[in-house]
Amino acid sequence: MSIQNKIAAAAFLILPIIGFIFLVRNPSKVKSFISKAEDFQQFIVLKEHHYFNGKLFGAIRFVGSWAVPTLYFGLLITLSHIFFTRVIHKIESPKTLLYVILLATLPISFLLAIFTLPEKLTHYNAARYNSEFTNDNIIFFPEQICKTCQLVKPARSKHCKYCGGCVILYDHHCVWLNNCVGKGNYIWFYSFILVNVLVLSYASVIIGQLVWNEWNALVSFDDMVYEAMLFMICSLFDLVMIWFAWLNYSMVKQGVTTNEFSKWESIHDLIKDKLLIRVDDLYYEYLPNENRFVSANLRDNRVKYINKEQGHWLKSIEELVNIYDKGSLKENFKERLKTD
Repeated sequence: MSIQNKIAAAAFLILPIIGFIFLVRNPSKVKSFISKAEDFQQFIVLKEHHYFNGKLFGAIRFVGSWAVPTLYFGLLITLSHIFFTRVIHKIESPKTLLYVILLATLPISFLLAIFTLPEKLTHYNAARYNSEFTNDNIIFFPEQICKTCQLVKPARSKHCKYCGGCVILYDHHCVWLNNCVGKGNYIWFYSFILVNVLVLSYASVIIGQLVWNEWNALVSFDDMVYEAMLFMICSLFDLVMIWFAWLNYSMVKQGVTTNEFSKWESIHDLIKDKLLIRVDDLYYEYLPNENRFVSANLRDNRVKYINKEQGHWLKSIEELVNIYDKGSLKENFKERLKTD
């Protein structure tokens, strides 16, 4: 490795450590900087609203929303170019056609996941979806009107401020796709994850084997820098995608979406702290500091007058039933992959 590369590598490792030490040792300066940054941000917002009426920020948000998908696509093209121009000739008996087919599945699944929109709530389908997705009074509640769409939201839906609508069977807004994941495009979202895991795993194996063979043959690092870089990037991304695939598999198995998972976490915390009570199939949170009850519905802040001895205090999450769990991984998958 040349002296310039050694200096660059050392700086890459040392500078974040120096920055972390500075943050730990100077908390007051950090708070002062954050405060000034927030004041400056507010100043910019006011000026932009005065001169451009929000249109400039709107354009910036639009461009920013495509930054991550553009980064992914650019990274895919760059790494593919490096592989075919700098690495493939070093592989013993390369399967070029197979490599091309595998790499082609990435942009195809990526584009399908981006441009296949999820089902959104409208005046025409609101009644049907409110009938199909019933409320459990634990994490979803009846007569919840979307302030933006002015429609009664069915259970398992959520309004996305980025996509501009209430998404049916909402999972999350994926920044990698600049698209919401929900009813109608789960199949392409899962396909995108699966294809990435397969391609990255295969690439990590064949390139890792090449790097290992070159290392044992005492090939200099300068002569194997491209394959070493590709192996590191592919293996790291592969680990992330495998973890992400396992996370989604676990949630489907439990019969929850990403959005619902976070809601259930809040319920778990209330039960753990012994603050959740059930009265006539309705659930209330106890606020000990104020000695009062409010609905488990976070949108309902009205005080509820309940006798502490009147209801049942939940002691375990096992006492609750997830009515959205169809009972098996297969049936939960079928529900998400179903399209009208």
